[in-house]
Amino acid sequence: MTLDGDHRFLPLGWYALYRHCRMRRLKLDKARPALEIYHDDPAKTTDSNQITTALYLPIR
Repeated sequence: MTLDGDHRFLPLGWYALYRHCRMRRLKLDKARPALEIYHDDPAKTTDSNQITTALYLPIR
């Protein structure tokens, strides 16, 4: 999942991703970690709405 916007919305992005997996009945692999990959540095970005973050959940 790709989240565009301020990092204060990350908890909502994670919630939406987990709910989507649950709705599709996808099984998560709890042995591997979930990942956040920041494509933009928040300190160097002038507009917080242009920050892009990728959220990854491990699926069996």
